[in-house]
Amino acid sequence: CRNLAREAWIYNYLDRIPQSSGTIIPQCYGFFTTTLTERKLIPSAKRPYNLPWSSVDGEHAKRDDDLCDDVEVEEFLDEIPSELITKERSAWNSWVPDSKNPLVAVLILEKGGPMYNEIDDQDPLVKKDIKQIIRDLSLCGVAHGDFRMSNLVRSPTTTEVCPHHKCVHKWNIIDFNRAWVLDLGVE
Repeated sequence: CRNLAREAWIYNYLDRIPQSSGTIIPQCYGFFTTTLTERKLIPSAKRPYNLPWSSVDGEHAKRDDDLCDDVEVEEFLDEIPSELITKERSAWNSWVPDSKNPLVAVLILEKGGPMYNEIDDQDPLVKKDIKQIIRDLSLCGVAHGDFRMSNLVRSPTTTEVCPHHKCVHKWNIIDFNRAWVLDLGVE
């Protein structure tokens, strides 16, 4: 839930930047959570699998996310600028999973097309488009943190014209749970 909440926050941040939402990222329709009570869950004896938020013995792992703590970030920087939005500044950082009343989270995005693959990687026009959307993302002050083929999908049919490149990008970047944001402001 914590990682998904962080990803939702990044989409929300990018949605406020006109040149990103609907041009280099899919539209985000929302982040939703609900709790499940014990009686709504299938009894563990009848479940052929463990719930995704629990370990093999059914207890919560001590750590339920794999994001760098701010202390680890400080190792790379002399000091963390106040504009850098880090994990410990999130309200979700203090959230504690409750095995008796699990929380389920869903992030709903606009449906994109197939993922980027090795065949796409051979096309110089595709590579140019990818370079342009990475540049646009950087201009928004976002470092993706997990950029790879599976985090690129074909743009939805509703993708808008990019104001920087005066074209409709054929690709969108997704999966922002490891992203870093530096709020550069209007300047």
